[in-house]
Amino acid sequence: MIGDSRKKKLNNRDTSKRNVIIQWGVLIGILFVVIIVLLWHFSMTSKEAAKQTVHGDLMADSAACADDINAMVSSITSAGQAIAAVIGDENITEQSTWLRYSQLLSSSIPTPCAIAIVDMDGNGVSNVTPQVDLSQKDYFVQTRTQKYLITENDGILGNKAYVSVVPIKYKGESIGMIYMCIPASELAPIFPVYGFDGKASFAIVSKNGEILSRFGAESYFTTGSSLMNNLRSSELIDITFAKLSMRLENQVNFSFSAKKNGEEKAFISVPVGIGDWQYITVINQSHVDMLETKGWSTASNMVRNIIIAVCMFLEMIILIAVINKFRYNSESKQLADKADTDLLTDLYNKIATERRIQEFMDENSDTQCLMFLFDIDNFKKINDTMGHAFGDEVLRSLGHQLKSEFRVTDIMGRTGGDEFILFLKNIKSDEQLEREGNRITNFFHQFKAGEYVKYSATASIGAAVYPRDAKNFRDLYKTADLALYEAKRRGKNQLVFYNKELDAVSMEKREPVPIDNDGTKA
Repeated sequence: MIGDSRKKKLNNRDTSKRNVIIQWGVLIGILFVVIIVLLWHFSMTSKEAAKQTVHGDLMADSAACADDINAMVSSITSAGQAIAAVIGDENITEQSTWLRYSQLLSSSIPTPCAIAIVDMDGNGVSNVTPQVDLSQKDYFVQTRTQKYLITENDGILGNKAYVSVVPIKYKGESIGMIYMCIPASELAPIFPVYGFDGKASFAIVSKNGEILSRFGAESYFTTGSSLMNNLRSSELIDITFAKLSMRLENQVNFSFSAKKNGEEKAFISVPVGIGDWQYITVINQSHVDMLETKGWSTASNMVRNIIIAVCMFLEMIILIAVINKFRYNSESKQLADKADTDLLTDLYNKIATERRIQEFMDENSDTQCLMFLFDIDNFKKINDTMGHAFGDEVLRSLGHQLKSEFRVTDIMGRTGGDEFILFLKNIKSDEQLEREGNRITNFFHQFKAGEYVKYSATASIGAAVYPRDAKNFRDLYKTADLALYEAKRRGKNQLVFYNKELDAVSMEKREPVPIDNDGTKA
C-alpha cells in the first residue's frame, strides 16, 4: 500500500511537470507564430506606412507654400481695404487725393507693387504714373466685392502680376476700385523650385483647372492653359477623373499620380485660400518612390513590432498566472466553504458559526442583531422510536427549511447534535424583534419533516439581543443559553427572550431540567 501511494504521488508530480512544460511550450510556439505574423505584416504594411508619411510631408510642404502666398497677398489686400474705406466714407473723388492715397498705400506695405485707384470706367491714378486707364486691360473688372486675379501684363509696370481688386464704396454703392498688382517675381521665392530633386513644377490653377501661373521645371502637365485638359488624356493613378474634378471644385487637400508622354508625376494639391486658387506641386514619381523606399527600409518599425510581440508574450504569461491564481483562489474558497459547512444540514458548523458571528460583531459594533439558540424537543425520543436515520432527516429538513425561510445574509449554523444558532443581522426596532420572534415561533409550529411520514418537531428557543444583552459572541451565547434553559424549564415548545431577571437566580438554584441519556437537555 505504501509503495502504491508513493508511486501515485510520483505519477502526479510527473503529470504536473508535463503540464507545466506543455504550457510553456504552447506559449513559446505562440510567440514564434506571433513574431512571424508580425514580420510578414510588417513587410506588407510598411510600404503603405512609408507612402502615407511621405505624402503627408509633401502635403505639409505644399500647404506651407500656399500659406505663404496667402499671407503675402492677404496683407496687401487688408491695407488696400483700409484705404478704400477711408476714401469711400469721405466720398473722395478728386484724383489728386487718390494719388496721395496710392503713394501712401505703396509706402505702407512691405511688398513692392503697382497700385492704381480708378473710377468705375477704369480711369484714375497710380503710384507709378499720374494717369492710368485700365478699361482695356484683361484684368479690369467692375466689381462690388473683393476679387483676386492674375494677369500676364499689369499695364502699369508691364509685369506678370497677381492682382487684388478692392471696391471703394459710398453708401453701399461702388464709386471706384483699387488695383494692387504684385509682380510674379515677388512670389517666385516662395516656390521651392530647387527642392525635391530639382525637377519639380508648380502651378496655381482655378477650381476648374485653368492654369493661372506656373513656375519651376517644364512638364507636359503644366503646359498650355488647362491642367484638366492635360490630365484628361493621361493615365490617372489612385484617383478617377470625376473625383479629381470634384476635389478641385471643392478646393480640398488631395494627392494623386499620373502618366503621360513618358512622364510619371506625383501631384500634391492644396487650396491657397485666396479666391478659388489651388496650389499644385508636380514631382517626379521616381523621387517620391525613393523617399518611400527610404522610409520603408528603416528597421525601427521592425524593432517596434518585435517589442510588441515580447510585450504580448509577457501579457500572456501574466494572464495565465492570473487565471491560475483565480483558479487556486476559487478552489481554496470551495475547500474553505466545505470546511465551514455541516454536511448533514448544509448550514455552517459550530466553528464557522462562531467565527462569522464574531467577525460581524467586530465590524458592526453598533448594529442591533438577534440571536436565536434552539434545539429540538425530545430529540432522543425521535431517534429511539423512529430511528437515527429519521432523526438525521429531521435535522436535514430543518436546515433546508431554515435557509428557505430566512435571509441568505443571516448566519445559520448547527452547533451541536440537535442545537442550532440563528443570527439575524440589522434589526432596526423593538417591533422587528417581536416580529422575528413570532416568525421563528410560527416556523416551528408549521415545521414538518419526513418524506413519507410527516413529523411535526417542536423546539425550545432562547433569544438574546446584540449589543444590548452582550457585546461578544461568548457572552451573547451565554445569555441566549440562559433563555433557552428557561424555555425548557417552562415546559418546552416556546420562545423566551433573555432578561436581567434570569441572572438573578444562579444556575445551581434553578429547578433541574431532565437530561437525555445522549447528553442533550430533554
